[in-house]
Amino acid sequence: MSNIFYLCEWWLAIFILGAATYPISYRLFPALKDRYGFSKILGLSLFTYLSYLFSIDKTIIVFIVIIVFGFVVFQKLRLKLKLSLSCSFYEVLFAACFFLFALIRSFYSEINGAEKFMDFAILNAVFRAESFPPLDPWLSGEHLDFYYYFGHLMVSSLAKLTGTPVEVAYNLGLSMFFALAVTTATSLGYNLTNRRRYALLKAFFCGTFR
Repeated sequence: MSNIFYLCEWWLAIFILGAATYPISYRLFPALKDRYGFSKILGLSLFTYLSYLFSIDKTIIVFIVIIVFGFVVFQKLRLKLKLSLSCSFYEVLFAACFFLFALIRSFYSEINGAEKFMDFAILNAVFRAESFPPLDPWLSGEHLDFYYYFGHLMVSSLAKLTGTPVEVAYNLGLSMFFALAVTTATSLGYNLTNRRRYALLKAFFCGTFR
């Protein structure tokens, strides 16, 4: 299957998780002027943690539960969500960062150098785990601490959901984290300054020095 298909699958899954948890984000952060920018990271964190609790092999069930729960929150609280240009702005920003970083990684897709080999080993350990905590790939008979592999679990959960091979998921995970860092930093900057241009400046520094 084409890697472009996996790329689009990941973008769609992240978009749905963000949209589904927007009502929750809207309710959790009433003091913030902008709440949509935090919905993706909230949705992914919730999806990952529930996958950890119930089984990484049941990600499709967890995915559906989050969608239904988000819809129930939306209906029960009767939230007047403003799907304004701000929401479109964050979606365009995330998509641009995600696809651009994936394009860059496509030219340098080898998993080699720095800590990539270690990250890939942990990612494989989490991806293949039949129960948690997963086995430590560096120390036979020992298990990984949750502190070290939550990010790897997030990537593995999305890989299981979309049927993505782990070697492809590694680079898509890097692209996802970059895009999340930029969009979340932008939202944080906007909430602190109430100025879109300062928010974009913060995102620029985040993307440059990540």
